Amino acid sequence: MIRTNRSEGRLWLGIRNTVLSLVSSDDVIMASSFSMAQTDTGSSERPTIEMESEKDPDVENAGQIPDGGWGWVVCFAGFMINFTTVGMISSNGILLLAMVDIYEDTISRTVIVCSVFIGIVNGSGPFVLLLMMFHASHRQVIICGGIFSTLSTIASFFVNKVEILYVTYGILAGAFVGMSCFSGFAIVGSYFKKKRTIAMGIANSGAGFGAFALNYLLERSISFYGIRGTFLLISGLFLNFVVYGALCRPLKNFNVSLKNKKVNEVVLKSVKMLQTETNLGFEPDEETRENQIKTNTNNSDGSVHLEESENSPPTKMTTTLARKCSYLRLAIFNPDVMKNQCMQLLLIIYVFWAAAETVLLYLPAKAVNVGLSIEQGALIMSIYGAMFAFSQFIVGILADFIHVPTSYILTFSMLVMSATTVAFTFVHSFAFFVLFISLFAMCKGFSSVLRVVLVASILGVKKLEKGFSPLSLLIGVAYIIFPNVAGALFDATQSFDVIFYFASGCLCVHFIFSFIILIYLSIYLSIYLSIYLSKN
Repeated sequence: MIRTNRSEGRLWLGIRNTVLSLVSSDDVIMASSFSMAQTDTGSSERPTIEMESEKDPDVENAGQIPDGGWGWVVCFAGFMINFTTVGMISSNGILLLAMVDIYEDTISRTVIVCSVFIGIVNGSGPFVLLLMMFHASHRQVIICGGIFSTLSTIASFFVNKVEILYVTYGILAGAFVGMSCFSGFAIVGSYFKKKRTIAMGIANSGAGFGAFALNYLLERSISFYGIRGTFLLISGLFLNFVVYGALCRPLKNFNVSLKNKKVNEVVLKSVKMLQTETNLGFEPDEETRENQIKTNTNNSDGSVHLEESENSPPTKMTTTLARKCSYLRLAIFNPDVMKNQCMQLLLIIYVFWAAAETVLLYLPAKAVNVGLSIEQGALIMSIYGAMFAFSQFIVGILADFIHVPTSYILTFSMLVMSATTVAFTFVHSFAFFVLFISLFAMCKGFSSVLRVVLVASILGVKKLEKGFSPLSLLIGVAYIIFPNVAGALFDATQSFDVIFYFASGCLCVHFIFSFIILIYLSIYLSIYLSIYLSKN
């Protein structure tokens, strides 16, 4: 009877996780209480065991987190890192026009520089996790990222062919800037507990301010100094990462334990699991272990090969490296996460959502093509940055205070983004460009914030990093693919309208999947509540 109750409780828990993935926060709280009432009757001992095995690091380190003080300086550093990084991402459309003019190459070949930079910046999280596993600190990552991104951007000053920019600016600068940005987010969160939401909001708001300021600044720089001189200016912006990283000093209480253990412990759970391997579920599951045992026993004498003792350094080093690579793979593509059906649909949705970056990349060129000046094109992108920053406050009000379900916000945002993308092909005046880019920026800001919210709703807060890692990586890959497909379409048709039709189609697919999920979850929610009410 106990087994029946437990299995029934697990069934209800599975249905609850499916239903609650895209509903509002109030619905999550209410339905969670239903789920707890179901499972507590049959398995009252299990929650206690899980609570003991999964301790919250914030609770353990509560006395070590300053929650203010120097943490606000670290918050400022995170703000400036986002200011520079996202500002440069949104300014790639202005850089694209200048690079096509100076290098006299096709748009499809030149846009690779910008798309690779954007994609690698957004998908560089796994590289940081790998460095964390070899005991690098976030401060070291930010400083080294600033130095090497500066050097690679300075090297772009001497480049005469666009193909070399693929490496110097696209790959190298993109990777090191992305690593610095990722670490900047993480270290801000480590300095706060009670005020973490406020601190992360302040740090993240630097993205909108950067998009607002750097578009016009880089356009003025290109007009005065050309693209080569602008690369030197950009390298100076990246060099400031060294200063921002120096401001992110490690917590004092952590330093004492680090010297004793000779290990750089970081706050990221994906790294802390190396010391307690079962904390975050990164330990290989039973199926993986069985496969490993079968592989090891598949030899001539049928014996099982066990690990070498610690007296064999080369073997130990190889084993440790292989284990860390295995942990990295599980940290990025955790099997439990990838098997979740709602998470699979969310990954598909946001892969097509990445087509929105194609619109921003080609919009300045589209504006110039219809007769506007480059200065007006840069101003349009600056307005985009301002509205994008404003939208991140609005979506919080809609979801938390007005209690609009996040699924409705996401679906509506995708519909408006798809419609405004098509509308860009019909406008020729600066005023209409401003109107449609404002609507586009608001909706893109809504959907951007909802990435974290939806992953947390589907998987829970404790598994947020496991779900957000593959999402960011796939979005980064899509950022590389979509602009290049659009560039090939332009070379074939010599029309910017085709690019916007293509992007609108991808966003329309995003809308269709969002609408399907909305109907799917509504049906499951009604079934869940009807069965629950009938039993009570």
